[in-house]
Amino acid sequence: KEIDYCRVDLMLKGEDIYFSEITLSPKRGKLKITPAIWDAKLGSMWDLSLAETDPIEPVYSCP
Repeated sequence: KEIDYCRVDLMLKGEDIYFSEITLSPKRGKLKITPAIWDAKLGSMWDLSLAETDPIEPVYSCP
């Protein structure tokens, strides 16, 4: 699916790579943008029409 920001965290143990998490906002969603006018301007550029409205079923896999 199309998204405008995503950070994928992976972990390496020996030769194996494990998925950790997907983060959809920078700085865990705690990014402070100042002055407030720039926060509003940048927020208005975020295209939320790409957002899914259907629930996403989690998939779990254990080695």
